[in-house]
Formats: sequence, structure tokens, C-alpha cells
Amino acid sequence: MRNYGQNIQKVWVPYNWCLSEKYLFVIFSQQIQMKATNYFISNVVVRRPYLKEEWIEFVLKNPLQTEQQENGRIRFWGYITERNKYLRVITEADGETVHNAFFDRSFKPKTK
Repeated sequence: MRNYGQNIQKVWVPYNWCLSEKYLFVIFSQQIQMKATNYFISNVVVRRPYLKEEWIEFVLKNPLQTEQQENGRIRFWGYITERNKYLRVITEADGETVHNAFFDRSFKPKTK
């Protein structure tokens, strides 16, 4: 297994986050559960500390709707019953590296 603790930059992040060359990874119980961009860690996590990792994983695994942006990133929406809101998670083109996440007040699910 690769050591993701190399080349750690001095940046404030929660104690369970770790920096690699390109992405920051969340480490839970010694296992990497979620990949995230530097932007997600340095901006989104700081501004939205109420976001839970399990909500993000739930939306990525069970999206109500997905949409590809022009820049290649992918939007995922899911309903979080705990908050009674829709969470939008934006990933890089790989569909797993989280770039942004927020509750989307304007989201309306498409009817079939």
C-alpha cells in the first residue's frame, strides 16, 4: 500500500485528512474511503463542516440524478432524509474524486 502521508503541506485540515501529490484523501480506520481535491479540503470542508462523509458516499452510490458539466466534472444529487434536503456532490471526471458538495435548494428531481 502506498504511503499517502508523504509531502504533507502546512494547511489546516481536520485531523483525519492527509495530503498526497494531487489529491487529499480522507482516512477513516486506516482505510482510504473517499478521494477529494485540494479545493474540497481547503475550502468546502472549512465552510461546510456539517457535511458528513457518509452523506457524500451515499449520494455517489445512490444518485437520484447525474449530469456531466462542460468541464468534464460530474454532478450527483441525492436526498438526505436526516436534513430533509437534496445534496449535490460534484466530482472530477473520474466520478469518485469529490470536488464540491452542498445542499441544493433549487434542485427539483426530474419526473419520468
